[in-house]
This record gives sequence, structure tokens and C-alpha cells, in this order.
Amino acid sequence: MHNLGICHLDIKPDNILLDSDFNPIITDFGLSCIMSKKSDDEYEDIKDNIKRGSHPFICPEMNYYLDYNGIQADIFSLGVVLLYLISNKYGFLIAQRIDPQYKLIAYNNEKAFKEFWKNFANGKPHLLNISQECKDLLFKLLAYKQNNRLKNIKEIFNEPWKRYGKL
Repeated sequence: MHNLGICHLDIKPDNILLDSDFNPIITDFGLSCIMSKKSDDEYEDIKDNIKRGSHPFICPEMNYYLDYNGIQADIFSLGVVLLYLISNKYGFLIAQRIDPQYKLIAYNNEKAFKEFWKNFANGKPHLLNISQECKDLLFKLLAYKQNNRLKNIKEIFNEPWKRYGKL
């Protein structure tokens, strides 16, 4: 969908179905939009100043009513979905620095992310055993600045978690 210039802007567990082979199917394109091309492989930022989606899946730039890249917004939401799938809980309520847990992610350094993970895993010992590759992937998906996030699905699949099959 991103290769066609379409961003979903409401990726969350409720909008992901599984087919009979457990392949994900994204549904509910009610908030999606078509992005304008900047070049062959880049799209213009969206400048509508409308918050789309549901908390906590909304990316920080949309929470602050800033221009945003639709693909980066979807990638952020995908990170929140992954976090939820491995833990059955949300890591934060809103992707803003006012949220004490998300603030640790917003610092964009490994030490703060380790603190986030320690707080996040509190009371859920199995989360302490999540692979470093998975944690690194989450760090790159949930980055505060969209320029620090992975750029597209191809980059996500080139991350070590995929090469080593670890989550």
C-alpha cells in the first residue's frame, strides 16, 4: 500500500485481521489518504493538521499537529502494535514527552530505552527474555523523530530480527 502512495493512518490491532494461513490483512481505510509524490521513492509530508487514528498508536508529530510523513506514521503505529502483541499491554498512553514512559523513548538513546523496557517489563518477567533484536526493532519503530524511524517495510525486514528469526 505504501508503494502505491497510500498511508493507512489507523493501524491498530482492531484493524488487522488474519486469513486462514495467519497472514495479516489490514482493514478499515476510513482515515487513510493518498500521499503526493516528491520523487520516485519519496512522498510529501501531510500538512492537514488533523489527528488521525487512536491513542496510543498515533505518532508524536501527529499528536503535536505537525506535518508528518504518512509512511512514518504507519511505521510508528506498527511499532505500537508489535509492542502490544508481545506483551498484551501498551507501553505508554500517548506518544508525547508528557507521558513519563514515552519520554524515555523520546530521549532516543539506548540507556533511556533500557529504562523504558525495565519499567515496561515490571510485573511481566517473560518480557525480560525478549531478544535484543526485537528490542532494537521496537526502538527504531517507536522513535520520537520520524527521521530516526525505519523508512519502510523493506528496512524492517532487513533488520536482524528477521535474519535470525528472533522476536
